[in-house]
Amino acid sequence: MSNPKGVDLSHFNVNPDFHTMAAAGIAFVYLKATEGGSFVDQTFLDRRQRAASVGLRTGAYHFFDPKVGGAAQAAHFLATLGGLKPGELPPALDLESTDGWDQLSQTDRVREVGAWLSVVENALGVRPVIYTSMGWWLGEFGNADFSGHPLWLAHYAASPGDTGLWKTWTAWQHGQYGTVPGAGSGNVDTDQWNGPLPGAA
Repeated sequence: MSNPKGVDLSHFNVNPDFHTMAAAGIAFVYLKATEGGSFVDQTFLDRRQRAASVGLRTGAYHFFDPKVGGAAQAAHFLATLGGLKPGELPPALDLESTDGWDQLSQTDRVREVGAWLSVVENALGVRPVIYTSMGWWLGEFGNADFSGHPLWLAHYAASPGDTGLWKTWTAWQHGQYGTVPGAGSGNVDTDQWNGPLPGAA
């Protein structure tokens, strides 16, 4: 399937019905696993299993806290993940506005984010995806080049738009308040993959 549809979920999304989602054409789901150095999304492990059981491709993401060292956050994420399961999508690092970025220099930001990415890649053998919006990224990271990592672009418009130093986007979060059957309240992030999912024909 080319350009398949997906959603991303956290504990804020209540009682998703993955069978209904799959029947409605959703092909993949990214699930929040961890945040910072200690927070675990208590819905992650159950939803990971349930989504996969109906044929959805799953991936895990970590919300980065700039107040905690990148390597420590990576260790926390990996301990929660417990390794990749067959068919899972690359893990993703959620980089967006939150308290603490203004306490770090750009050099520090690059170092700590790079540490998370390196630790996770070395442990899992796959290159993590970076989730971010381009306007925020350019303001916080400038010309720092992480384009060797796939880009999951957050941009709520009719087209993806600018991708900065990335040649293209790998995934695109195009809506914050999507209506997807099985997603509960309807306030769900909606996504699209650029081309077929990894490993898919």
